[in-house]
Amino acid sequence: MKYRHIAGAGACALAMLATCAQAQSFVKVYGVADAGIVLDRGGAAGSSQNIGSGVASGSRLGFKGKEDLGDGLSAVFVVENGYNIDTGKAAQGGLLFGRQAYVGLSGAAGTISLGRQYAPYYKVMRDIVDPFCTGLAGNAQNILPGLGRVDNSVEYQSPKWNGLSADVLVGAGEVAGDAAKNRTFDASATYEAGPLTLALTHHRQNDATGAAHDRNTMVVGRYRFGTVTAHAAFARNRNVLGHASRDALLGVAVRAGCWPR
Repeated sequence: MKYRHIAGAGACALAMLATCAQAQSFVKVYGVADAGIVLDRGGAAGSSQNIGSGVASGSRLGFKGKEDLGDGLSAVFVVENGYNIDTGKAAQGGLLFGRQAYVGLSGAAGTISLGRQYAPYYKVMRDIVDPFCTGLAGNAQNILPGLGRVDNSVEYQSPKWNGLSADVLVGAGEVAGDAAKNRTFDASATYEAGPLTLALTHHRQNDATGAAHDRNTMVVGRYRFGTVTAHAAFARNRNVLGHASRDALLGVAVRAGCWPR
């Protein structure tokens, strides 16, 4: 992964004689190009050989930036395109910035942002639960619901306080006359103390009628023993039809850290 930094300097009036300090502002261009040969055996349609995109990490091209507004407050944005490197086509259903697209304000009280964003539930899955960080064949989403991105969303991420932090997101259904239709609520609370990380997260998404909803609740833990990391999660799920399930995950990673997500 390569990054290119474009730094911006704070402007000063020509009449001012005082030295102008450089603002802590930047725009970063980043990306991932990932392809591999995929051999499938034992499928219903028979064996196949393919060139796959995003085998270890989804291919993308993104732009992120931060503008210092003074007094510890900054404007932030991210727009991130996903693409299939084997065909050149846009991923995420052909959306221009299907991976992420949001703008917000960040300061001592936390960060609030608006746009297409990752659900807190998914971020707990990606960053704490999954030893593979939702990459490669061992993806935890093969077992647990992923609940990746939410359109038309407002998200608040708190700062850490004594190891505690919170992440709350509301996605507007944007249906005229009924705010409950297609509405999403998602939140997580995380506690970190040295090698231990614990989190509780909940996701609720209404259907197009507003009368039924999917509901997912998950409690997770992670503990680092030097270069070894243990992961555990338990989830309770109920879909719009009322069907319920309980899922559990246990994992161990010898290599700490993640591939780019």
